[in-house]
Amino acid sequence: MSHLARFSKDWHQLLEAGTLFGTLIGDLDEIYDLSHYNDRLLLGLKGIVSEAELHLIKQRMDQGKRNKARRGELRFGLPIGYVRDTAGAIAFDPDAQVQQVVHFIFRKFDELGTLHALVCYLARHGIGLGVRLRSGPAKGTLEWRCPKRTTLQALLRNQQFPEKGNPQ
Repeated sequence: MSHLARFSKDWHQLLEAGTLFGTLIGDLDEIYDLSHYNDRLLLGLKGIVSEAELHLIKQRMDQGKRNKARRGELRFGLPIGYVRDTAGAIAFDPDAQVQQVVHFIFRKFDELGTLHALVCYLARHGIGLGVRLRSGPAKGTLEWRCPKRTTLQALLRNQQFPEKGNPQ
């Protein structure tokens, strides 16, 4: 109930359907009979309050991100081919094979022209992407994975890699 109440449309659809079928809804406070007007009114208000609380939480989280960014402490996942060095600066992945594959992907995309053709080419030729693990006991180790469409999209959106020169 509390999860649905965060989204006004879903919450009100649930209340409407529950009214038609004589449904009882319960939370930690009480059991509500949707055939009673006062119970529907109270649940409607609880839904509005839950949605407002969610909005405030999102605002606070966004403001927290902005504050971290102002202080230079905001961390985010880097695209394939980049790593953070010991000082925290962004640099090319030190692995030469990762660099070669990333440059190859950019060249092949220019040649083929579409993301779909690139995905098919890489799959057909068994070309994997070197991904640095971001968490867990093996954090930072290199793992070769089959390229996914979304991963390639994110990589191709970041056009800086080939423009900064060939680090090989």
